[in-house]
Amino acid sequence: MSDWLEDAWKQGVGGDALKTSELVNRCFTIISVDLKTITDDKGKERETYVGVIQFDNEAEEVEGWLGGSGVKIQIDHILDRDLLPMRVKLVLEGKAYKLVIPAKATSVVATSAKVTRTPLENLEMLFDEAVGQLEQGTVLALVERLGLEPYMAYTAEGDMSLDFSHEKPAMSATIKAINALKTNLGR
Repeated sequence: MSDWLEDAWKQGVGGDALKTSELVNRCFTIISVDLKTITDDKGKERETYVGVIQFDNEAEEVEGWLGGSGVKIQIDHILDRDLLPMRVKLVLEGKAYKLVIPAKATSVVATSAKVTRTPLENLEMLFDEAVGQLEQGTVLALVERLGLEPYMAYTAEGDMSLDFSHEKPAMSATIKAINALKTNLGR
């Protein structure tokens, strides 16, 4: 396959992300997640997460599909509680995947020099980048489409920013906004 064709295929299936089945009965730390919309075998669209994870006792971070409708809801709740990074174990309960908190922390996760930001910090960083790179009209259209108007703020100099000091958007809305900004920034 040509390199561009291979790259397109990897992008469609989540790059080199490990399959959910490869994560079963393994302990790892979920560093961050990216919400993906996929089309299943029956042509139905659904959302799932691909996570940046770090297995116990391994320094390298890898991507892994965090599949299953139950796991998606669990991750939604983890994000709503702003608990990332979080150490978990993926198990199979019947035919369903499930995240559990390991009974004992018998091993230590290797540390990484990478700075981990909360989803809101990522959103603010990407928004600032969008303000610097995109036309003002494009940024304002994104703000409206993503429902971020209540969080818009302007500095004394007239620069746009986001202000979450009074209230915060739902985590699922934050993740969707992050993904939309990444797309508009060509990432």
